[in-house]
Parts: sequence; structure tokens; C-alpha cells
Amino acid sequence: MRTPNVTTAVVNGSSNNSNDNSHYNLCRSDDIYQRNNSNDYNRRNKWKPLHFVIGIDGSLKPGYINTLGPSTPVAPVLSILDESVYGHSTGGSANAGRPFNYTSEEEKQLVRKIDWKLLPILGMSYAVSTLTRLNLLNVVFYEIGDALHVTPEQFQWFVSLFFVGYGLAVIPFNMAMSYWPPKVWLLASICTCGSITFILAWSKSFYLALLLRLFLGAANAVLIPSVLIYISMFYKRSEQTFRIAVLQAFNLSGGALGGLISRAVGQLGGKLNLTEWQWIFIVESLAIFALAIIVWPTLTRSPEVASWLNQRETAVATFRLRNDIKVKKMGTISRESIFATLKDPKICLFMAMNLCITIPGNMNALILNKRSSSCLLLSVPIYISGAISAFSITILAGRTRQKGLALMGISVLIAVGYCIEVLTLNSYADYAGVIVLAIGQAAAVPVVTAWLTTNLGGHAKRSIAMSMFIVSSSIGGIIGAHLYPTADAPRYVPGHVANISLSLLVVLLAAAQRFILKRENYRRDYSMGFVANPFKHLPMAELLVSDDRHPAFRYTL
Repeated sequence: MRTPNVTTAVVNGSSNNSNDNSHYNLCRSDDIYQRNNSNDYNRRNKWKPLHFVIGIDGSLKPGYINTLGPSTPVAPVLSILDESVYGHSTGGSANAGRPFNYTSEEEKQLVRKIDWKLLPILGMSYAVSTLTRLNLLNVVFYEIGDALHVTPEQFQWFVSLFFVGYGLAVIPFNMAMSYWPPKVWLLASICTCGSITFILAWSKSFYLALLLRLFLGAANAVLIPSVLIYISMFYKRSEQTFRIAVLQAFNLSGGALGGLISRAVGQLGGKLNLTEWQWIFIVESLAIFALAIIVWPTLTRSPEVASWLNQRETAVATFRLRNDIKVKKMGTISRESIFATLKDPKICLFMAMNLCITIPGNMNALILNKRSSSCLLLSVPIYISGAISAFSITILAGRTRQKGLALMGISVLIAVGYCIEVLTLNSYADYAGVIVLAIGQAAAVPVVTAWLTTNLGGHAKRSIAMSMFIVSSSIGGIIGAHLYPTADAPRYVPGHVANISLSLLVVLLAAAQRFILKRENYRRDYSMGFVANPFKHLPMAELLVSDDRHPAFRYTL
């Protein structure tokens, strides 16, 4: 692994001196290691990793670390890297206490470089999830139901089984993601989705198709978490909302692209003795395989080993994230951490909001009530308007740092859209109501996702909470697939009324979540606001907490 060269380490503190060799530290760009000249070290002759980081003034700052030796008092340490990284000489003790500096313009250039390198690939990978989830709805007009001998009731299960596989696989896959880098998981998920889509083209049995849909959902269970982990690896919390908005725009564009592909490829029906729906699955699978070929050489394991970043950029990328996260300790997924996350009322509220958002998310039933391929073209403006809405509203919520208020406003808009569907009999007004729903629903998903991810600290809790969050999405998808039975066509009044109630419930849940987070921020500010170094007076157990319970962490509203 390519890391900046370490030349020396200087201890700052009155209790330490340069002649004391009983305890000293070496620092790489991504890890902190402690070495003790003790019998234990001489016997095992190995490095001992330290994961906890705290700043010299109580907050973590670039270049400063905290040594927590078995018999050594807490003392801030500055690691001096070589001149090519820091931009100044490292020779001698004159550099002691000099932090790693970089300009805001330098950071902006780095972020732009990361954007151009990662966002297109991650966005297209994110769109694979939508493409594979909706491809069944895109081929329903080409007599796939007749080929598989599927009744309307069976077709609803055909759709919802995707979410069953998604929900069953997301927790074990997320717990296993620590064994391999996200790059491996993402590539495996994309290849699996492409393979299953290709096999679906040759399926002649309803039960085989059901099994394939189940596996397709399981393959998607690791795709979205891998993409979100990449975002958290390269961007600060304040930068993640914009990137999630971009990904959601790619995601919805995938839905529009799927409709166009299905309409165009459907013209190949009869060629090579293949039906229209078989051609659609084959072309989509080939496109997914082409993306997999691009993903492997482009993505990297982490900023520290990115070949497209020079040594200076690697150092800036590493230290700016370390300063933003506030807590270096990664934490491990254990039974205790799982139960602690399950008992966190904030996580439960996020799950409840996500459930109420994803149940009304099945907008296709509102317009695809005629067995005509022209409906595929009608879906394109819906997805495009949703992509624009997701991008603009999510950015606005991130810049104002008021994601809760944005989610409340979006939920009211969704309720208005369903009210239009209930009250109107005009087809043009009905379609306008669907556009309103697309604008609200498309923005609700990235806003609530960004609100959750920016309020999670620590790798263990982030993995567990995201798994629970995605499970709630799967449950919502299963319920939503059965909310619009064909018996309620063409107006679907019971389903619309249920979704109006769920949207208004999101408003109440978001208000409650804002109150809880704001009160906790005030409590931490109040308890730490009357001392010069508040961390000095806190118990070590609180300082060693590796997630958002750390006293330095502040929730976003």
C-alpha cells in the first residue's frame, strides 16, 4: 500500500522529553501504531494498532493523534511526514507541533477530481439497481405473463419477491462487507445482476423466474450499500448530500433509460426466434456486463491507495476526512453493537420514515394500467422530472442543513399528489398528479438517506444502521407491490388514501426526529461549553466511543 514516508515523530507535552525512548510513535497516513520497548514487545516483536484519535485542544485536527499506551499518560503527538507531502522540511525538532496545512482551493480541486473520477461510475452502478428492479415492469407489455402463464395475482408476487430477497440478504451481506473492500462487493453484485438478467431471458417456467427474481434482489442488497460506503470513504459529511443527490439522479435516469431501451429493443421481436421480452433482458444484461468491465480498473479500495491521486493529494484526502469524522476508532460489528443500534430510537425513527416513504413509491401502477408499450414512453417524463427534483431538492436540503424540514415539505407534496389522483377523473390531470408524485417521491428517498448517513458515526454502527434502513425499504416494497390490486383499477382509491395517510405520518415522524436530535445537540453543547478543554473532564469510556455517541459528534437537523 502506497503511503507517505515517515521520517520522525515528535512528542509535544511537558511530561515527555526527546531522550525518553520508552515510548514513541510512528504515524502513517491511514493508521496509527504504537511501539513499547517492554518485555511484551520484545517477546512478540510486533506493532500494536491504535484507532482512537483526539486533538490537542479537544477536537481532532489534521496531524495530531492521541497516544493511549498501557502505562503512558495521554499526550498529543504530531507525525512529521516527508517534504513532498507537507511542503516543508522535516529535519530536526524545529518542526515539532507544525500541523499539516492545505488551502481551501487545493481541497476544492481535489474534490472536483474525485467527483469526475468516481461519480459517473458510482452513478451508473447505482442505476443498475433500478434497471434490474423495474425490468419486469418494462417487459410486462410484451406478453411475458402469457409466456410464463402468470395470473395478475401471481405477477404481484413476481414483483414483490425481489424485495424479499433484498431484505433477507442485506444484513448478512453488510456484516460480511468488512472482509473484502467495497470494490470487490460492487463488482460481484453488478456481475451477478447481469448474469441473472441474462438467464431470465431464457426462463420458460414461472417458478424458475420467481427464484431468479429472489436471487436478483439478494444481489442488489450489496450494490447500494457498497456505493454509499464509497461516498463515505472519499467525502466529508457536509459533501455527501450533494453526491447522494447525484446518485439518485443517475438512479432515476436508469428508470427512464430502461423505458426507452424496452421500447426500442422491443422492435427486435421475432429476430433469431426470440420474443420482445427476451431481447430486452439480453440487451440489458450486456449493458450491465459492459459496466462491470469499466468498474474494476476505475475504482480503488480507498483514497490512500488511489493511483490517480498523487502523494500530496493522498495526504490531503486522508487528513481532511480524519478531521471531519472526529472519531478514528472504526469499531467492530458484535452482538452488543447490533443490540445497541436496534435500541437507538433515532435509528428506529429513520426506519419508520423510510418505510412510510417506500410504500407509496410504486408509481408505475398509476400509469401502466393499459397493456400498451406506449406507456413506456409516458414513464420517461416522470423519471426525468423525478431526477431533476431529487438533484435540486437534496442539494437545497444539504446547503441549508435542514433535511428534516425538507422531508416534511416533500411529504406534504406527496400527499397533495395522491389527493389529485383521488379527486380527478380527467386523464391529463391524472398524469399531472403522477408528475407531482414523482417530484416528491424521488426527492424523499435521497433526503432521508442523506439525513441518516450524516448522523451516523463509526463503521460498525453505520453498517448495522444502513442494513436496518434497507430492510425497511424492502418491507415497504413488498407492501407497496400489493397496494394496487387490479380489482381497484382504474382509480385505485383505497391505495391512494393509504398513501396519503403514510405521507402525513412522515411529517409527524420527521418533526419528532428533529426535536430529538436538536435536544441532544443542545445537551452536548451545554455540558461542554463551560470548560476550556471539555474532553479532559469526561470519562475515558465516553472518549473511546466509536460512533455518534462520542461527545464531539453533532447531529444534523
